[in-house]
Amino acid sequence: KLSKMEDVAERRKPSPHFSSMEDVRMLHDDILPVFNYYQNLEWERRRQERMFHLAIEKKELAEKQNSKWETIKNQWDKWLYEDEEYTIVKPETPYDLVVEGTTLGHCVGGYIDKVVNRKTNIMFIRRLQDPTKPLFTVEILSNGVIEQIHGRYNSNIDDDKVVEEEPNLIKFVMSWAKEKKLDLHTINKVR
Repeated sequence: KLSKMEDVAERRKPSPHFSSMEDVRMLHDDILPVFNYYQNLEWERRRQERMFHLAIEKKELAEKQNSKWETIKNQWDKWLYEDEEYTIVKPETPYDLVVEGTTLGHCVGGYIDKVVNRKTNIMFIRRLQDPTKPLFTVEILSNGVIEQIHGRYNSNIDDDKVVEEEPNLIKFVMSWAKEKKLDLHTINKVR
């Protein structure tokens, strides 16, 4: 004879024939957590596999971009310039655009493909005493038009606060543009 607990357990055990909705509910309640556990394991395995393949693709793309970057970055030497306070420097790697955009809080990090595919060019304005610290970013079209110049959070070189903090910056940009025969008419544009 079954004990009272065994009897209750036996009655709670669903019939393979599902004689009642209670049988279906009990089976659902028992099986669903197990099913979800294994489904989550499978989703995680697939996600990790996708991430692994994506990482390989990004690494290959970065290597390809680095290779292209090396062939085009020397073309920017024609725009290098400095005075006693500021300097124009070129990005040495695609990652320099990411650092620039992250540091200054603007979107130049997303321009890597445009630069690699020669749709635009990016140069940096730095203080001569600190040429590695981002100050302003310049987009130059291949026809010599300065498309935009932006600092922190897309500030412009003629913003009141910028003029107060960098009183000689506009003069520097004007001298640079004149010396390198660059067109300056759209510098405050944000794309």
